[in-house]
Amino acid sequence: MAERRARRGAASVIVVGRRTGLLRTLQRRLKEQGADFKKLVNETRRRFALRYLQDRNNTLTEVAYLLGYAEVSAFNRAFKRWTRTTPSEYRRGLASR
Repeated sequence: MAERRARRGAASVIVVGRRTGLLRTLQRRLKEQGADFKKLVNETRRRFALRYLQDRNNTLTEVAYLLGYAEVSAFNRAFKRWTRTTPSEYRRGLASR
């Protein structure tokens, strides 16, 4: 359920916490760990992006959608922030290995 919401870009600590019935617990545990929910979501998106791009059957549009981006351009900007390269360049690098 949270994964579907993340794909739609609706992953927030409040949304996830309320859907699971663990809002206060989630907030408290994140604080105890010194973790930031948005950073965790962003890191999860980055890890999934790298995995999804390895499968050449996934188009960039599909990868962007799976990660919750409404536009490929937003995914491209995020990916470049994460890796200092574009998704297309990253894929070309995989092919040359």
